Amino acid sequence: MDRKSVHIGVVGGGVAGVTAALLLGGIGFRVTLFEKGKTLIGGPPFCHLHAGGNLYREISDEQCLTLLRQSIEFAKLYPFCVDRRPTVIAVPLDDEGEPERLLKRLRLLRESYRDLVAKDESFRVLGEPDEYFRLYTKEDMELLAKKYSAQKPKNADEWMAPLARNLNLSKVKYPLILVQEYGLNLFRLSAGVELALQRMESVELLRDCMVTGVEDD
Repeated sequence: MDRKSVHIGVVGGGVAGVTAALLLGGIGFRVTLFEKGKTLIGGPPFCHLHAGGNLYREISDEQCLTLLRQSIEFAKLYPFCVDRRPTVIAVPLDDEGEPERLLKRLRLLRESYRDLVAKDESFRVLGEPDEYFRLYTKEDMELLAKKYSAQKPKNADEWMAPLARNLNLSKVKYPLILVQEYGLNLFRLSAGVELALQRMESVELLRDCMVTGVEDD
């Protein structure tokens, strides 16, 4: 099959749409991407790869493991939009949950992440598996509050030091949990995929263009 003779229309320039256009255009298909807005990657905002899977009690362990793998695949596909900073989980005193209840899930995720990295080194996008999460007691935080804050943190303690100085340590439950789950820069993602699409001769990008009907030839 001559891929250049196949013309594919992709409706919607969200994450799914631009990913489809990039992948299909990258293997030689002619693609037209229609986006009704003026910019790509619109819709609901998002900021983290996977941290919500730890926090939402309604999500099962199986769903959380699936989310972990999907998040890693996303980071592999769009590494330029990943802000490599850890997530801190802090449970307020007035919340009915207890930090210890997260530990079983975190250990499960750490083992799953370790297995993924062992099978394919390219999955090592969340740091070292053994350092996937770390626990901090109140005493740990009080000590960190006295330490100098690094402008460019290089380890878990340096990331936690500013929080230790600015958080009211008497209003949270312990331990605090630092997890190597990174943020996503939505604006960098939008700009990056648009530049990538514009460089592809096989892809036509039509913004401010709404598809109102589709008919068979």
